[in-house]
Amino acid sequence: MARAPLTARIAGIALMLGAALLFSSAGLFTKGVEASAWQVIFWRGVFSAILVFAMIALRGRWRVEVHGMGRSGFMIACIGAVATAAFLSAFKLTSVAHVALIYGASPLIAALLAWLLLAELPGAITWAGGALVMGA
Repeated sequence: MARAPLTARIAGIALMLGAALLFSSAGLFTKGVEASAWQVIFWRGVFSAILVFAMIALRGRWRVEVHGMGRSGFMIACIGAVATAAFLSAFKLTSVAHVALIYGASPLIAALLAWLLLAELPGAITWAGGALVMGA
């Protein structure tokens, strides 16, 4: 695999670290808000839509970005919206620790489902990561 130029690599690392930092604070902010789960989901969706539409408009590629995603892109967006609603509701209905454990175990669950449904045997790193997540 070819390596990206250093500035692109640094930007990518910085964006990933920033995303992890912001994503890890979701439980703190969701638990700290005195609103129902549906209110949080609604306002998060409103501000997300505004931000996404603004970014697409600023890039000036509305037709390419929106029309080009097709039916599969629309389905992925719908699945992402449902996943976000479930994720935020989970914070309101249980502890942040429980949500973090389930979310942390999701790669292991995906690997096990791939093994069972697709006969794709997980590698040693996957098993080691799963053991680490489960506290073995």
